[in-house]
Amino acid sequence: CGSPPLLNMALLNVKHWQSQSEQDNILHVVRVPILSVFGLEEGEELVIGSSSATSFSDRQKQGMEYTEHSGAAIGAGKESLTDLVEQMRQAGAKLLRTDNTSTKSVDQTSEEKMQEQSPLYTMATSLEDAIDNILQIMAEYIGEKDGGSVDVRTELDVESKEFNPPAALAIQSLRQGGDIRRVDAIKSLQKLNIIDADADPDVVLSELLAESASLTEPPPGEV
Repeated sequence: CGSPPLLNMALLNVKHWQSQSEQDNILHVVRVPILSVFGLEEGEELVIGSSSATSFSDRQKQGMEYTEHSGAAIGAGKESLTDLVEQMRQAGAKLLRTDNTSTKSVDQTSEEKMQEQSPLYTMATSLEDAIDNILQIMAEYIGEKDGGSVDVRTELDVESKEFNPPAALAIQSLRQGGDIRRVDAIKSLQKLNIIDADADPDVVLSELLAESASLTEPPPGEV
């Protein structure tokens, strides 16, 4: 069993709902002023309404007034809600903050573009690997060799896969100049997401060599 990664966000959502409910309730109360009457004799009745008038003999001892809320609690509640919203924003951003969230081998560190990954990115890649393994196990169970693969992407992953023309041209120039091997060029293009990052570089190289050989061979029937 694993703990939900956004449990703190869920708890803050509950707290926000409760605080917002209390704020709405206090607004409902303070918007209606309370009518206070003073100086009435024992048993004396007073009619109050839009079509009624009141009469008092001594303004100093008798009268009516409305009592309203000072509004201090409203301002404090509003500030509390603003702080709570900021806490929720920070709690949600924790999944996007890059960190050393997984242990990598030396080969993985040299091949992967990001040595530090966000928790959300790590969750996506771990899910992708798990589904790939499940597909392979199911394929072997039914006698197939390859179970295929899936690609799980996050918004961060999509953002990082933007095409980088200068880097691609630099790799092409190095390859044409003979400064790097063809397989190294393929690995570099995989980091740029121009070539499928899950593909085996040696397999990609074999396919490219096979395509090059087929292009140089004359068509059948020609001498």
